[in-house]
Amino acid sequence: MQLLMNLAASLAILTVVGVMAVCCLRTLQPLPARLRPLALTPRAHTPSPVSRREQLGWFVAGLLWLWVMVAGAYLLRHGSLDGLMEYFSYRFIRQGDASNYLYLAEHGYAGAEDKLCYIVFYPLYPLLMRLMSSLTGSSLAFAGVLVSHLCYAASAPLMRALAGQSLPPAQARCATAAMLLYPFSFYCFGLYTESLFMLLTLGCLLCLRRGNWWPAGGLALLAALCRTQGIALCFACAYAFLSAPPEKRGRWTGLLASLGAVAGFGGYLALNWAVSGEPFGFLRYQREVWFHEIRWFGENLASQLGSALTMPDMRLTTFVPEIVLYFLGCLGLSALFLRERRSPEGVYAVAFLGMSYISSWLISGARYMYGCVGLYLLPGLIRQRWLRVALLLVEAALAVFYTWQYVGNAKMW
Repeated sequence: MQLLMNLAASLAILTVVGVMAVCCLRTLQPLPARLRPLALTPRAHTPSPVSRREQLGWFVAGLLWLWVMVAGAYLLRHGSLDGLMEYFSYRFIRQGDASNYLYLAEHGYAGAEDKLCYIVFYPLYPLLMRLMSSLTGSSLAFAGVLVSHLCYAASAPLMRALAGQSLPPAQARCATAAMLLYPFSFYCFGLYTESLFMLLTLGCLLCLRRGNWWPAGGLALLAALCRTQGIALCFACAYAFLSAPPEKRGRWTGLLASLGAVAGFGGYLALNWAVSGEPFGFLRYQREVWFHEIRWFGENLASQLGSALTMPDMRLTTFVPEIVLYFLGCLGLSALFLRERRSPEGVYAVAFLGMSYISSWLISGARYMYGCVGLYLLPGLIRQRWLRVALLLVEAALAVFYTWQYVGNAKMW
């Protein structure tokens, strides 16, 4: 069975990369048409405008859903809301990676040998926690929660604007709702980088769609200082520049913008050098402390399947979602390229998926995939309204279920 999973996972990633390569090569503007066999003209779209009122509505909806999702799951699990805030502090601030970000915000990257392993956590989020704490006079924990909640809410109007670049208004709203209802978005309730990274990524991709190259490069730089997958934005920036019409490309500003993510990652490597004495020190600590190594996708998915069969307490909450999301991502993103032809969001999403699933002992893949923006455009491609609504209802039910599992202390990271 694991051999079959290895083969299926390998075929899936090769398929999506192959489809992406063909579609991208057929839409590159600098290449003469004779060098682009069966050259495609990208589909023409009129961006659907977003009013200030709708933007505010999405922001408020994001905040409300985040609290309703967590508080509702807690109420279903415990029968009342008594002790919610105490449990919130315990589960969303003092456990998992959240506690590590809180430590970094308080102490920085300590020189003591037993804390050098924290260099695997990127610096932007704890830095913003400290900055927000200084601005509001609040505790670092509260400042981090505030950053996470505001970024999650602000991501909604950005997603609506980005989806509106290629989808009609009703379908763009469906894509935005799909992002908010992602079954593992409850991590944005606590001290995790997911919502900050999503905000920066959406801002970068929206700037690329509008041809605002310098802001896109700056946001890509910040994203690369937030998460490893931020480097995936350099591929989206380069493709958006090379596939843009000449009148929107400028001179070399777009190509230089693609170096923003590279510069951000370079800054992180410099931090590694300053803290641990080696620019790629984070790889050593990922391997020694978190058991993460670079390994082929098929091997990783086969290992996930083996873990699902032998670890029943994590089967439904960790391994099955990760396997399903991998194949959904590969197949769905292939469909996105075939439908949209030119999709910087798709290029980013494929690179993001690859960087997420190439790591061994992956137990946070479902959380990581929240940042795979291209997946949320898929429900928006569906023209039948009833089917879009049905998919969103299923997604909302899954969000409540997994949040209910999390507040019940299920083994989820």
